[in-house]
Amino acid sequence: MEEKKDENSEGIGKINDQYIILQKLSYGGQANVFSVKDIKSNFIYAAKIPKIKDDSMKDEIKILNFLKSKNTPNIVNIIDNGNGIIIRNGREPETSDYLILELASKRSLLEYIEFPSNEKGFGETYSKVIFYKIVKNIQIIHEKGICHRDIKIDNILLDGDDFDPKISDFGFAIEYSPTLKGNLGTRHYKAPEIDDIYDGYKIDVFSLGITLIAITYGLTGFETEPKKSQLYPLIISKDKKKLAIYWKVLKKFNEKIVKATDDFKDLYYKMIELNPKQRITIEEILKHKWFGKIPQMTQEELKQYEKEIKIKDEFQKREIIVMECCKEEIQKNIESSDNKYYNTQITKSSKTNSEGVVFKNELNTKYIEKNKYMNYCIHIKGISNLKDFLNILVNQIKEKFQNCLIKTDEDNQPNFNVTFTEEGIYEDIKEQLQNLGIENEEKEDDEEEDDINELILRIKLYKTSEGYLLRFVKKQGNKIDFINKFGIIKNLIKEII
Repeated sequence: MEEKKDENSEGIGKINDQYIILQKLSYGGQANVFSVKDIKSNFIYAAKIPKIKDDSMKDEIKILNFLKSKNTPNIVNIIDNGNGIIIRNGREPETSDYLILELASKRSLLEYIEFPSNEKGFGETYSKVIFYKIVKNIQIIHEKGICHRDIKIDNILLDGDDFDPKISDFGFAIEYSPTLKGNLGTRHYKAPEIDDIYDGYKIDVFSLGITLIAITYGLTGFETEPKKSQLYPLIISKDKKKLAIYWKVLKKFNEKIVKATDDFKDLYYKMIELNPKQRITIEEILKHKWFGKIPQMTQEELKQYEKEIKIKDEFQKREIIVMECCKEEIQKNIESSDNKYYNTQITKSSKTNSEGVVFKNELNTKYIEKNKYMNYCIHIKGISNLKDFLNILVNQIKEKFQNCLIKTDEDNQPNFNVTFTEEGIYEDIKEQLQNLGIENEEKEDDEEEDDINELILRIKLYKTSEGYLLRFVKKQGNKIDFINKFGIIKNLIKEII
């Protein structure tokens, strides 16, 4: 990839007085990724900075250096790494590991599938080309003796004018073994054997299967990780009636799924096979009849085929939509809406509250809705004492909602979750609560399960360049209930500041 230059970027921070941090590119579970400029060369790269101080990045660096030494194509290569002083977003300087990587010229494949709301997925014609290239990339990585363990559309970046896919994020990658351990990866993409001993290549094949349906029809295939999904038994049953129900359910999320060909379904079934020993191999995927003539095409013929089906035109069309959406998200602090439940308020104040804490603040509320989740954000500027502010807010939320569960970091850092559980508890948050040392009363077997509208709400705090962002996310449950609770919390914050 040809590196880019930017002569006039002011940036939002620095890494070791060597790189200027330009902007945040993504929020990851283990680390955040920023675009950065090398101060000496003006080249633009990506910087990965872990959220937690541990040795987890060392293995990734080792894997990336190994793959680079083997001239592995179509991966996001390592440029530099180290441990140094990092200053960002107005925070106090901190010492942290960092990883400098190539910057793909486009964005992740996820955004080209997610942003164009009326065109989820690329359909089978385009997806054959895209997916074939991705599988070839993974095959080469496997040939080097490495399994990725976190294959998903988020970790496939697009590069160059031809939008070539490149594999990124080797944070969970490891040297191949048929007897690996570790429940790693991303929820919807996890192979069912992930809790036990597993073959590293086989779980990559399963994740590729979920990637296939995501690229083609904009769906993850299952509402949660497959092992816990109510839909997965329909697939593994191989019963035609149950399979028909599976595709009927997916149709609710994308009407185009009804056009799925038998060859597409056959490949999909074989990739997400329950028994890893019977699961299709990478080599067999590349020879599957769904691809048609693509496996026999030379590079020149493949490019000509892409031109004929106008795959580049399709990507360019979506790129415009992606960039417009990104621009709106970055530039707009407030989204106007006719939704009767939405209310944007800006208040500026300087006062001492009843606990004697002085705040000089500006408060913004912002409403965003994507897919089945709801997001409300409150941006607060100028808090003079964050710890006291959080303590007051947490105590008042506890007082207002007796059944809420609040998690704070052991080191009392300002980062917390709030989960409203109402009367019951769902299977998918049971483990989370147990990890926090919280036990809820289970329903008796003979009780009617009527808590389908139970609200699950996450609250997260983020540091920004100007203040703090409280993000409220409705994961499931009744929309009105969520809005009402958010309204109460918003008023609590207004009273505090």
